[in-house]
Amino acid sequence: MNNVIKLLAQLGADATLNVSQQTRITAMMNELNIAKAQQQAILAGDVQALNSLLDICPDIVCNVNQPDGPDEDDDEEEQPKISFG
Repeated sequence: MNNVIKLLAQLGADATLNVSQQTRITAMMNELNIAKAQQQAILAGDVQALNSLLDICPDIVCNVNQPDGPDEDDDEEEQPKISFG
């Protein structure tokens, strides 16, 4: 998988590499020993197939847990006590 990441980083960094440069991209993949199925997915732009081949879980979920409101007992303790004495 590291070689695929290296290739994708190179593709992203070099604006001259695009679909019309398929021969050059294929040569780069061969140099990095990327599997044929992965090469086909990259050249086809098939993100789902590449995720599957690399066994990647692309779904990232963020949860924010908010605590429940303060207990009623806590409210009584937090309120200042006023005395007239």
